Amino acid sequence: MLKMIIIGHDLLPCETFFYVNNKEEIKDTRANSAVLFDYQKELLAYSNENKINFSVLVSSIEEGILVNALNARYLLCKKDLAIKIQKIAEHYMFDTKVLCIIEKDHEIEELALLGIDGIVYKNSIKSHKIK
Repeated sequence: MLKMIIIGHDLLPCETFFYVNNKEEIKDTRANSAVLFDYQKELLAYSNENKINFSVLVSSIEEGILVNALNARYLLCKKDLAIKIQKIAEHYMFDTKVLCIIEKDHEIEELALLGIDGIVYKNSIKSHKIK
């Protein structure tokens, strides 16, 4: 049975995404944390090689296809792009799940009707702070 992935809702326990900008921030992130970064070849290669639990903000179909090939757990994008990538993900049976970034609860229904894998609340993404 499939469930819509919902990350960041007050009623549901979930992992926390830590937004990072470089390898040093990835290294300083707690073990078993989920790192999130903008599509960057260097961070993709590093994360894939080191078997890091990573997710990527993508801005094109090409980026979505490549992050799936590199074993990202999730790809995050805006609604219009999520609709396009979701169709491709279903055709090619992506392991990477397509998540749409939202701000309000009422957006869940529309995205569920569109068949998007899941959502992540924008306010649940934490900026990484190097200690």
